[in-house]
Amino acid sequence: MLTAGSRSPIEESSMTRRRYFWAGSALAATLVISGCSSDSGDVDDAATSTASDDVAATSAPADAATATSETATPDAAADTAAATAEPTVDVEALSASDETFTIEMPADWSDAGEAAGSTAVLATRSDEPISDFFNNVVVVKDEPLDDLEQAIADTGEELAGSDGTSDVLDAIEVDGKEAIGLRVERTQSDVELVQVQRWVEHDDSLFVIVLSSTPEGADAAESDFADILDSWKWE
Repeated sequence: MLTAGSRSPIEESSMTRRRYFWAGSALAATLVISGCSSDSGDVDDAATSTASDDVAATSAPADAATATSETATPDAAADTAAATAEPTVDVEALSASDETFTIEMPADWSDAGEAAGSTAVLATRSDEPISDFFNNVVVVKDEPLDDLEQAIADTGEELAGSDGTSDVLDAIEVDGKEAIGLRVERTQSDVELVQVQRWVEHDDSLFVIVLSSTPEGADAAESDFADILDSWKWE
């Protein structure tokens, strides 16, 4: 007999399947774009190599500026220094595949949506690996849940398993919407993972935002993650 507010076994089973679907979808995308899967490929290599070439091209005149500064007038030297100063890095915007939101990628990150597959509405990763792992963010989308906080706690326990750890984090705001957090540390496919998730409801949809890194790359990843969430704009 069900009491008021309780769920039937069918409802519980459905919620569990949905949680496993999110976890599986996000994990599969994470392993591919992090470089831990045999299916992983190059992510926007053309854009990355172009950016490197641009930096190399703009840094080349530095020696010439040094050589001419001894004979140049103060005003000319100032003009030369200004002209050869490092360029400001442009921040690149990235929109979700369903156009529900936009973020700004950190300067050294690239779009990884194509590699992540259709289950993710957005994916981005760092251009350089740390401990052979590319820090990455994957966003999956589904229908809202009746008891979000309990679902998050249950998901953390399921993901951590018997050997990992999970902790529910204090809520933050993502462009005005409350986002409850979850931190999970576990080993998957022989890779030690640190994952920080933010679960946020917007316009009758639930967005699960998953950051993945190794322990060695966690500090840099979480700093970049904070910048991504700060830049988040709902469309």
